[in-house]
Amino acid sequence: MNWLPIVLRLGLADIWHDRRTSGVLIFGIVSVTVPLLLLEAAREGIVGGMKEQLAQDPASTQIQPVGAGSYDERFLASLKDMEGVRYLIPATRLLASPVEFSRLGSRDRKVLGFMLPSSAGDPLTATIGGIVVGFDEIVLATPIADELRLKVGDRIIGRLTRGVGTPKFEVLERTLRVAGILPPSIAESNYVLMNPAFVYASEAFREHVASPEFSTTGEPAAHAKRVFPSFRLFAKHIEDVEPIRDWLAERGVRTSTRLRQISLVLSLDRTLRQSVLALAVPVAVGLVLTLTLLFWMNVRRKRRELCLLSVIGIPPIGLAVLPVSQAFVLSSLAVALSALLVLLGEPAINAAIRTRIAGVEIVLNAEPIYTIGLGALVILLGALASFGAGLSNARLIPSLGIQDGR
Repeated sequence: MNWLPIVLRLGLADIWHDRRTSGVLIFGIVSVTVPLLLLEAAREGIVGGMKEQLAQDPASTQIQPVGAGSYDERFLASLKDMEGVRYLIPATRLLASPVEFSRLGSRDRKVLGFMLPSSAGDPLTATIGGIVVGFDEIVLATPIADELRLKVGDRIIGRLTRGVGTPKFEVLERTLRVAGILPPSIAESNYVLMNPAFVYASEAFREHVASPEFSTTGEPAAHAKRVFPSFRLFAKHIEDVEPIRDWLAERGVRTSTRLRQISLVLSLDRTLRQSVLALAVPVAVGLVLTLTLLFWMNVRRKRRELCLLSVIGIPPIGLAVLPVSQAFVLSSLAVALSALLVLLGEPAINAAIRTRIAGVEIVLNAEPIYTIGLGALVILLGALASFGAGLSNARLIPSLGIQDGR
């Protein structure tokens, strides 16, 4: 006799027959799962939004050395090989980076900018399509572009100067094409991104070293290994900033980061996660105990009917499967209802709170993975709670149950 389909149909029929009791059980599970889902959605919405804002701002993942140092190729290679490093490029001294800019054909308005080397993979240029800056190209910060009224594709003049004896100066002019303009949220200062060869050649020019790139004369370039006074460094994720900073600190490199803001957000994230877990554990224990008691009472109440099933040929394992299958169905219905309530309520709650709190974009953000995980856990707990009732069913003695009439 194939007993499994019969047991499953009987379980569904019993749920429908006792639909009031089943409904109370389902809504009881919903009453504990929905608050947990909403709490996790709030954590993901608020903290996740803060983390996303930090991640979208390249300055949040930048580790900037303070002052001038002495970094050779070996040191920079070791740093670049670190896990968590997204981008690294050697940089020149700040005193070697100023350039005077003006519009091509007009010198009425001049702006001083500071060059930063930029190559493929630069997190700053990634915000404008991943532009790779050519030798005679430039990516401007918004303040310079606004001051000179420039747009992408315009031509500007860049002027480099070096002293050749008091009070004389030698001026080098280069015509540059504007390859891109960084958004105001990314670059608020007068920094410009330029090809590394251009930046290094500018430093050589100012230090009276012969520069083949600019066809300028001077002292011959040293053939010793290059040592750089600074570098531009970005981490892959905000969580990687602290380990990289600590690695540099161990080697005597002082840095400037946004670690304080990052630590605040990550600490808040950990605290809320622990809060959700602290609530989930007693809820899970209470749910298991409640369901265990309810299923056990159901077995006691229907002891005679269960004994009759045994008499007509349902084996003990079939009787044991009966409450487990019912628990699976009821828990699944409760999980589905909980997910539906959160899904329907999330937009309404976000809209209601957004009208009251300025700047709050997403208050609730229910992640499907968490909903699925919690749902699977609730179903597993339901099955665990019905396990005792299943064992009780399997141990029933048909003759005694029918004789007792209970």
